[in-house]
Amino acid sequence: MEFIGPFQLFSPIHPAWLYRQHDKKRDVTSADLDSIEAAFPSAASDPLFAEYRARAEASTLRRRPGRKPLTIPEFLRLWAVRFAIEDEMSEIWAKRRSGEARRMRGDREPYYQAVEIVIERFKLYCTPEALVNRLSRLGMS
Repeated sequence: MEFIGPFQLFSPIHPAWLYRQHDKKRDVTSADLDSIEAAFPSAASDPLFAEYRARAEASTLRRRPGRKPLTIPEFLRLWAVRFAIEDEMSEIWAKRRSGEARRMRGDREPYYQAVEIVIERFKLYCTPEALVNRLSRLGMS
């Protein structure tokens, strides 16, 4: 049996990559199959490759249009972000009520201030507006 290392698993011109994509239920295009076949002509005898090639010839192998659905870890992370935003917002309101922090001219509303704090804490790479839009699209805001 041939040793398959990480390079082969993540190299899109290796047949092992096709197995990884299949296991993770990711999209494969006919161009991916062409590049595998060009690099490894012996891949044509592989049963999974033959199945994908038959689907490509029947034009049933295509990517889904639109945004990719959220994975479970991404969804759970956004769920945690949602509750962290609520906690930060309640802390901001509590500080304002107690007189510790006053609202200054030019301050953003407490929700966006909380979102900025949570973005830094969770090390998210987005703007506060983008995160708010993403949460509202999912019905979490």
